[in-house]
Amino acid sequence: MGQLTTTGMWQHYQQGLRLKARYVDKLKFLNANYELEDTYVRSTDVPRTLMSAYSNLAGFYSTSKNTFPTKASWPTNWSPVPVHTLEPARDHLLHWDSACPRRFQLFNEQAEFEGYQKFMSQYKELISEIAQKTTWNVTDPFKLEVFFDTIFVEKLYNLTIPAWFTEAKYKELKGVLDLAIDYIYGNGEFGKAENVELIRLTGGALLNAMIENMQKAVKKESPVKYIAYSAHDSTLNALLRALGAKKNVVPERVPEYASHLVLELWKTDDGSFEVELQYSANTKTDFVAVTDAITGCPKEEACPLDKFVSRSNKYVSKDMEKECKVLPSYVRGYRSKFT
Repeated sequence: MGQLTTTGMWQHYQQGLRLKARYVDKLKFLNANYELEDTYVRSTDVPRTLMSAYSNLAGFYSTSKNTFPTKASWPTNWSPVPVHTLEPARDHLLHWDSACPRRFQLFNEQAEFEGYQKFMSQYKELISEIAQKTTWNVTDPFKLEVFFDTIFVEKLYNLTIPAWFTEAKYKELKGVLDLAIDYIYGNGEFGKAENVELIRLTGGALLNAMIENMQKAVKKESPVKYIAYSAHDSTLNALLRALGAKKNVVPERVPEYASHLVLELWKTDDGSFEVELQYSANTKTDFVAVTDAITGCPKEEACPLDKFVSRSNKYVSKDMEKECKVLPSYVRGYRSKFT
């Protein structure tokens, strides 16, 4: 569990073809031939996300010419494209588990909220049974999530599920986690408003980077046209929360495998700039505009760039190292409680 299968490789290759169809073939935004200055790709330093990036790029540049050796033994139409990465502990941009003590303090505060505790207490018997059968401390919602994901993968591959964990229990746990995990990450739920600071510490660095990249494009300060990130369902969810769009775009706990979220910058006929948000849920679903799901933007297919920046101000993080520091008054840590 946790690694990219050959099915996953194929899914990302297919999504690469879909991206190519939009940005190379239809919009003529990028050249079909790989050019170093056009494209920048970054991944978390995790095998499956690195492999996902390479698979996707193989599809995206599948018709590139003169960018690979013309030798019989060379993989057909494969152009090597660099993928940049950073060790997880320092990767505040893409990895939710980067070294950020304040984030884990806030996770702890979310878990201690009375409304959340009351909600989880309704499922005490189910959680106790899972704890007994697995010998895990599944009062930690993240460990409970790992258990569910294990069962999900076993079901997906038609493996034998433990007899005690019935379909009814599977559906019940799914419903619990759909609400609980989104809440733990900062969604407003159980009578508590959204936790803006927590949303900022999980998705704010990526949103800030995207805004800075668009502003550089407007000022023509960078030749890069296409910036791609290969990360995790938690990364995509965190960005959607920072956009206020999580519940409308991905109402369940996690997106499907190989889902893609794209933020586009457009120049209008009058010379102004606007942003569009596109989403492809899986390899069978084309990109659809979901810009109207962004809070603080007009309920239209495009959002003026200045409006997009102003609505994002409270969610962006410009200095994660500073914001991640532990508050002096805080004495309990999320890690020490839930590990």
